[in-house]
Amino acid sequence: EIVSRDWSSDVCSSDLQTTLGLLDVEILRTIEYQRIAIYQLPILPTDLRVSQVLLGNRINALKEQGLVDHRIDEEGGRYWGVTKRGWEALNEILRKAAE
Repeated sequence: EIVSRDWSSDVCSSDLQTTLGLLDVEILRTIEYQRIAIYQLPILPTDLRVSQVLLGNRINALKEQGLVDHRIDEEGGRYWGVTKRGWEALNEILRKAAE
């Protein structure tokens, strides 16, 4: 028998926000330290395996927030880069985590 119940209490919203915050931090760090072409998705640490759809959505959200952008190298290749605003946000998150 399938019991009807409210599953929303199993994962509270603060847990979800923390998870997405950690994901965003790892995306920013990965983009900064690896040259990732704009048509590729970053490879995250194995403990943060997420779907490609979620990863793509988060990168697009970071771009809309002005935290990442497209860069062009000397050979005309386009890749992701962390903006100054992205670095400031990343440093703020890391500072709060250290408190």
